[in-house]
Parts: sequence; C-alpha cells; structure tokens
Amino acid sequence: MNRKMILTLPLILLTQATLAIDPPGIMWTRAYYEGENSGFYHVIEAADGGFVLAGYQQDAGGQPSENCLFKTDTNGNLLWNTGLGWYSQSAKWIEQLDDGGFIAVGSGKLLATSSYSLFMVRTDAEGTILWIQNYDNPSSTEDGYCVTQLPDSGYAVCGRVNGSGTYLGQAWVLRTDADGDTLWTRIWGQHTVNDARRIVYQNGLLHVLTYGKINPDSASGVHLVTWDLDGNFLDEVRIPELNGQGMDMCYCPWDGGYTIVTKGTISREIAHVDGQGSLLWRVATSSDGYSISTTMDGDYIYGGQKIIFGSDSEYRGRVVLFGPDGDQLWEDWIYELNCMAIYSIRQLSQGGYIAAGISMVSGPNNCAQLIRYAPETGIDEGITPQHNSSLAAPVPNPSAGGFSISFSLPADGPANLAVYDLAGRRVTELYEGTATTGEHSLAWDTGDLPSGCYIIMLRTDEGVQSRNCVLLR
Repeated sequence: MNRKMILTLPLILLTQATLAIDPPGIMWTRAYYEGENSGFYHVIEAADGGFVLAGYQQDAGGQPSENCLFKTDTNGNLLWNTGLGWYSQSAKWIEQLDDGGFIAVGSGKLLATSSYSLFMVRTDAEGTILWIQNYDNPSSTEDGYCVTQLPDSGYAVCGRVNGSGTYLGQAWVLRTDADGDTLWTRIWGQHTVNDARRIVYQNGLLHVLTYGKINPDSASGVHLVTWDLDGNFLDEVRIPELNGQGMDMCYCPWDGGYTIVTKGTISREIAHVDGQGSLLWRVATSSDGYSISTTMDGDYIYGGQKIIFGSDSEYRGRVVLFGPDGDQLWEDWIYELNCMAIYSIRQLSQGGYIAAGISMVSGPNNCAQLIRYAPETGIDEGITPQHNSSLAAPVPNPSAGGFSISFSLPADGPANLAVYDLAGRRVTELYEGTATTGEHSLAWDTGDLPSGCYIIMLRTDEGVQSRNCVLLR
C-alpha cells in the first residue's frame, strides 16, 4: 500500500528546533472483528512479549458487547478474549500484575435496564475472570479510565460519577483493597464536564489528572489533584495555559514532572509541567491527543486523532515522537486499514512501538486495530551527563532475569538508586541513604516483572543520571 505522509509543523511555544525525519516502518497492522462494532482503548506489552488490550467488541446489529479484554501473540494473532457477561461493556485501561494476571477498569451495564457503572475486573494470565467489582450510583453514568496497583496490593482507580450523558459528571477517585472492596472514595467538581483521566502513584501519593471545575469559584480546565493514601486532599493546581481537555498524563522520572496531552475544538496541546504543576513548556498540536508515554531515552511517544473537516469529514490516526523539550522528531499519519484514531501507544522491550485504536476497513462500524512499528535503534544508553559521580551500564543487557548495577561517588554523600518503567511507575528502590566514596555494586532481582523497558535512575547532589535496560522473558 502506498503511504502518504503529511508534515505539519506545530506551533512551538518555546524557541527550539524541529527535526523532520522519517518515522519507523510499520511491520504489520491488523483489524479485528470486521463487520462488528469494536475498538481498542489501551495496549500493554505482556510478560511473554504478546499484547494485552482493553476495549470493546459488539455484535453487528447492536447486540450487547461480547468482550472487553483481549490478548494477542507477538504477531497480533488473537489468543483469547474475555467478557463480563454485561451489556454495553467497554474496558478503558489494563495492567499486568506480578502474578501474571491482569486488572482492568471500564464501564458497562450489569443488566439491560441498568445505568452505566464503573467496573473493575481481575483475571488470571489466561483471561479467566477471578472477580468483578461494580461501583454504581443508580440512575447515573459512571466510568473508569485508569487503574494502578499500590504497594499493599490494593488499587487506585479514577474516572467519573453522577454523569447524565457522554461527558457530564464529576471527577471520581477510589481506593480499594486487593479484592476490589472500597476503602474510600472521593468525588469533586461541579456537575458539568468533569472527569479524572489518569492516576499516578509516586512517593506515597496519588497524583490525578482531572478536567473541569474543582469548586464553584474556580475556572474550568486541566488540574492536577494530589491525595494521600488515606484519602486526604493535599493539593490542587490548575494549569491555566492548557485550554483543551486533559486526556492522558505520564510521569517523567528524569525531572519528577508530568507530560500531558489534551483534545479540544479550539486548542490541542502537549505540555510538560514540574512536580508542582508549573508549566515548563507547551506545544500546540494539530490533532486531539489521547495517549502519551515516555521512551527509554527521555522522548515522548504520542497517539491521537486528526479531524479533517470538509464536505465529508475525515478522521485519521496520528503518531508523533516528541523530544524531551517538545521538539517534534517525526510524525506518522496512518492510512493503513483506514485508521481513524490511535488511543494508546507504547514503546516495546525489543524496540519499536505498539499502537492500538480504531479503523474503518469497511461498512458503517468501527473496527479494532493494532499496529506494530519496527525498531528505530538498539538499546539506548540513557542520559549520562558529565558528573564526577557515575552510573555504569547494567549487565547483562538485555537480560532474562536479574541485572548487576554499579555506581560511584567522588565523596561521601546522599544517593538514591531506583528503577522505573516507561509508564513512570517506580518499580523498586535499590538504594537510599548516604553512600561512601568509591564504587558500589548491587544486584537487582527482577522477580516476576514482565518483559519491558526499564530505566535505572541515580540521584545525587550533582543531579540525575540514567541507564536503560531491557528485560526479555
């Protein structure tokens, strides 16, 4: 198929260079459930190198949804799918757990006459359901957008509650135990357009990307709200420079900030803020942003949708690689299988990217789509500024098990050595304290961690250094 590429230079609200290079090639793309109504909202790489997806599959003719969780092999061949037995179910987010199973959240109707409620479902590694929890305020619309596991094996979930339509409602955060039983729930925001889209656990706190009006006197917009694990409200920061609706957020372990993408009819952006929510840079984009995540070398991979208005409006999926300061490195407008939107994209442990969304192959219904991009390069070495302290490359790399990690200090001083995944989650802390002068070596036992890219971060008085490693099971 001939590929068409549209180069669009975004309005960069900082003085910076934009480098136009070709995107990596597409290894394969697949459509699923053609002729039915289906789509994928979130994709992750599983421990075995395959892909696990959250989405929906609805029979032609408008019958209740059949499945909402899906698993493929490394070539995109469908291995299993799982449904709740609910009506109109759709999963929005899925994570793999240490035991190989999965946790997912979304929205659905328990009965045909029920209102939509937020669900959380726990499965084993083969997609067999272990339990389902239903969180519902009767006669209103609830939805779950993101879930993350906490150190006590419980979960933090964000979404919306008290909705009366597609968008209306209030932002909602829940904390549960390991069985999904509610420990506490927090609801805030005026009953207009409010939701909580992403939740990130860092340093013992829950950081939530929300949109709407926090209180009657505040302006509507993108907010960062922080809670402790006991449900105590700590902070709320509105980011007034962002005019679109916040859709996704990732934590950046290099500087402790957050990168956010938005959608909107007037303004669409990718922006980076520090840990307190103060804007560091912002770039206007020509497409609605739905997905943002870090790469091993500190870049950001972005997925979204462009609406081209005309006599017949056209929808087109878009993938962009942005540099650490928001400079556009490459972009890809996806024409394969008539891709309409990219809702999720992640870098892979063996290089390249996996993207998920919807296409319109034929007929009137959306069709779930998965796209595998070829690797760009080998394993990047990470960020290694010229410091007197040093962080050595982990060995072996890649590894099927553990890693040996060494760092050195020129003088006694504080040091922190931690490991993060590409979603910005702190996987483990290897060292915290005052280290003596000279070299230190540690062994990192990766345990049951899934295959993937991991970032080893050394923080000292001199600043931050990082090294990348790949775990291949």
